[in-house]
Amino acid sequence: MSIFEILLICISTILIPIVLVFMKNEKLLRISRLVLGILFTLLVVFKLVSPSTSTSIDNEYAISSTISIFTGRYNSIFENRFEAFALLLLIWANFIEFGIITTSTFYNGKSLRIFNIFYVPLVLLVDIIFFDKYIYAICGSSTEFLLMKQLTLFFEILVGVLFFSVNLKYELKYNLKNTTFTKQIIPDLILMGIVLIVFFMPTTFLKNVAGIYKGNEPKGFSWEHLMIMGIYVALMIGALIYLKKRDDISKFAFLGVLCVSLFNQYFYTYYTYLNPIYRWPANWDKYGSPFIRNKFANE
Repeated sequence: MSIFEILLICISTILIPIVLVFMKNEKLLRISRLVLGILFTLLVVFKLVSPSTSTSIDNEYAISSTISIFTGRYNSIFENRFEAFALLLLIWANFIEFGIITTSTFYNGKSLRIFNIFYVPLVLLVDIIFFDKYIYAICGSSTEFLLMKQLTLFFEILVGVLFFSVNLKYELKYNLKNTTFTKQIIPDLILMGIVLIVFFMPTTFLKNVAGIYKGNEPKGFSWEHLMIMGIYVALMIGALIYLKKRDDISKFAFLGVLCVSLFNQYFYTYYTYLNPIYRWPANWDKYGSPFIRNKFANE
């Protein structure tokens, strides 16, 4: 067990009871929830765009290079296929957590409120238990930016724990008493769950589990590409039709989740114009613009 895991366990054990017992002022809880939600978002964004290694223009997570967990010739930084798959799911779960906390900070719909109470603490707990493995999934064997990633993830989890504690206290003391949950919440939860799972799936997931399909350079707008795009578009349209009679907060929460997912999916793999941050602006002409990236891809 690393020092980061020990610190997270000890600090979380102390902070959660303190928040639940001593924080009682509604205004303070609301402001704290907003500030912690924004801070959590900024930490996740920094984790996404900050460099893991200096050898990749795209700077993907190390586990992104895993190929064929369940089919073909397995190739990964992890010797065990199950371990690689479990960490891939953990990254996926963290993306979903990012969508829930960031969106609910501003549009706290009923579905997101339930996910905040029951889903978020489970992900935070797993993050603490497998802290070192999670870091290895991001950085691989590289130690170049290891401490920066460790500190970023440490504070991200810590702020997440604080957000969960403040949010739980606010829900228990003020929000739940003014809210009526009906049977209607069940299909709403199912829909939000499907949207979170589908739209926050890591962009490399299919390659990771099934291998490379028809070579290394997929062609845009092939029938496979169009089929996947069709699934996403159909899900968005269907959800918007379903939510037509819901309150504005529920609609905004759904749209907020979509916006956060678009941001996450782009910056998870493709953020050339911001990466590597530590080289900017010296190499802006070489690495900065996604429109001239291919010019230097083979250098």
